[in-house]
Amino acid sequence: MDENTIRNHLFRLAVIICLIGGILLASGVGVISYAMRSVHDDIHEQMKVEAQEYKNHIFKQFDKDLQILGTLASIFSMDHIFYSGTDNIMTWITKANSAYNDFVSIAYFTLDGAGMVNTFGTEFNSDYPLGSCNESIQVAVKKAFAGEQAISRFFVSEITDGQLYVYSVPIWYEGKIIGALAASSRLDIFDEIANDNMVMGGNGFVHLIGSEGKFLVRSSKSVVPMIQEYTTIFDGPYIAGKNQADILDMMKKQQSGFYEFNYGEKSYHFYLQPLGINDWYLMCVDTMWGNSPYIYQIFFVMGGSYFLMLILSCFLLFYGYSIIRKNYNNLIKLAYFDQVTGAENFARFEKRLSACRKQTDEYSVVAANMRNFKFINELFGKEDGNLLLNYLRKQFDLCMKENEFFCRDNADQFYLLLRDTNQTKIKARLQDIISRVNEDVRKNGRGFHVNIYFGVSISGDTHQALLAQQHIRQNSNQQVHFYDDDIHKTELKNHYIESHMDQALESGAFKLYLQPKMRLSDGIVAGAEALVRWQTDDGQFLYPGEFIPLFEANGFCARLDLYMVECACRQLREWLDNGIKPIPISVNQSRLLFMENHYVDALKRLLDKYQISAALIVLEILEGLAAENLEVLNNRIDQLQSAGFKVSMDDFGSGYSSLNTLYQLKLDELKIDRAFLCATSQENDEMRFIVLKQIIQLAKKLNITTVIEGIETKENAEMMVSFGCEYGQGYYYSKPISAKEFTQTYMQ
Repeated sequence: MDENTIRNHLFRLAVIICLIGGILLASGVGVISYAMRSVHDDIHEQMKVEAQEYKNHIFKQFDKDLQILGTLASIFSMDHIFYSGTDNIMTWITKANSAYNDFVSIAYFTLDGAGMVNTFGTEFNSDYPLGSCNESIQVAVKKAFAGEQAISRFFVSEITDGQLYVYSVPIWYEGKIIGALAASSRLDIFDEIANDNMVMGGNGFVHLIGSEGKFLVRSSKSVVPMIQEYTTIFDGPYIAGKNQADILDMMKKQQSGFYEFNYGEKSYHFYLQPLGINDWYLMCVDTMWGNSPYIYQIFFVMGGSYFLMLILSCFLLFYGYSIIRKNYNNLIKLAYFDQVTGAENFARFEKRLSACRKQTDEYSVVAANMRNFKFINELFGKEDGNLLLNYLRKQFDLCMKENEFFCRDNADQFYLLLRDTNQTKIKARLQDIISRVNEDVRKNGRGFHVNIYFGVSISGDTHQALLAQQHIRQNSNQQVHFYDDDIHKTELKNHYIESHMDQALESGAFKLYLQPKMRLSDGIVAGAEALVRWQTDDGQFLYPGEFIPLFEANGFCARLDLYMVECACRQLREWLDNGIKPIPISVNQSRLLFMENHYVDALKRLLDKYQISAALIVLEILEGLAAENLEVLNNRIDQLQSAGFKVSMDDFGSGYSSLNTLYQLKLDELKIDRAFLCATSQENDEMRFIVLKQIIQLAKKLNITTVIEGIETKENAEMMVSFGCEYGQGYYYSKPISAKEFTQTYMQ
């Protein structure tokens, strides 16, 4: 091979190397550009999501405050307070402002412009005409006169010398508007958002601005100094002159958009999101874009020698891309997929459900759950529990049709979206899943039974499906239940209970009822159990089963239980004052109240207030408390007994009672559940007969007084006497009756 041939080959090789280098370089630039666009788009999407979350947070606060104010307006009109005179109106407004002290002030305005206001912490102003108010207040109140709920613009209060805004709602009476109720609030919700340290994962901040770009609430995290000259986003470095007209036009139309500005040789992106009220906007700023080290490192490597670029550029570019892509995929996986099963998570499901609801109402939402899943975890271990969850995910995956999807929320809770709306078809599909799962578990001999049940809401949402599912939880003979009018009515009743419970407690709507506790040996009343009834405004009664489970879930039971102790003390004081020898009253105490730090002190204060002996109060706890920390429970019982109280365990035998309880806990009294006696009487179960008798005898040997509940016949009473039981309660003697009737029947 001659020299020319070698040169030609070398030239061709050089050309090839150059072409490869150019291709590699172009490919690398293309990959980097794509990665940068992906990150750019991801950040924009995150900004949109966060801005929407903050908007939802703001409107949740608005809805809550407007609901409270609307409720006050309804009470104002229902109780005819506006006819009761200025003094009563002043008293009512002051009381309302004290009860709902999230408001700075509450004002009442008549249609002729007269008004009165109570500002929290100051004196009542009975002469507060609308015409003297800030213009923002006047606009909001006039909207209420026109039948609207309104939220004012921000204004500086002359009373508090700070920025406030006003809620205003109409007051209706007999179909007509008679005035308006207004309440002012501080900018706490906006300050909280503006100073949130977790905006964009700690790499951003939020301003609240008006439609003309004026700063209303500024974040202290702003990269641009908050100097006096910068009053709008068009001042200083924020918006380039060429973009001002476009942004103003966009804001005038209440549209959203992405923009950027430069400050300190850095580029910052921001997103303008309209709030949909008073032409306000959220300005969400990202401080991370343009500062990522990955891109600069890659370009630094690419700026090296041509030889190294040829060898290393492909690796570096694709390595950099793979890292970005991997991180992106990991973020998506963390954000939208369950880590245990790999299924979509609830956030992803809600997003897809929202998109589906905008397109059609031909769908159904299904909430799926397993009974006793936590026991499977405890008995077989978390690993087997996770295997079962993954198995269920596969079964749900197999049953999905086109455009259907599902998710795992938490524990054993799944949600499915089906495109069927026919109850028969839906039920058949779900029963097929149940049958297939049960058959597989039986064949594989897993050692446990999988009991799946479903709640279904046709053209509804996850909340309705969950309510239908909870209905099955209370009715174990069902496996599929559809959201219906009964569940809706229950939901409305629960809403009524939760929205009126505080008012009912303050107004004394919870009434004391008493059921006699009889000494079985001679049939003489020896005590009484305090029971609660809720008398509503229309004179109807709500019974404990209708509201106690809800109070136990929301924590209100602690306040109600202490209130019932006070009712018992008040009744004992009344007997003493009337020369009647009192009998002990038993009062049920919830776990939440029983374990509070200041519980014993609160009881002592009630005894001191009514000058009652602690020996006249018996505190009843449920056997479920014994399943918790026995040492802590015994310490609390010691404190109560040292103060003179007696402690009784109620409903023994209704759950998973353990005889260990009888010797480990320092009980004064044991109340045996009525179901124990009913089962003995009705089923004639000889084994249960023996157990019941032995429990009574064992308690007697341990010096624990026994009370049997559910005595309905003379034979019941005689049987319990033969067993050695000392006291009894039941309809054979009396149902629960009002304290007044109890006094007339048993105490005189």
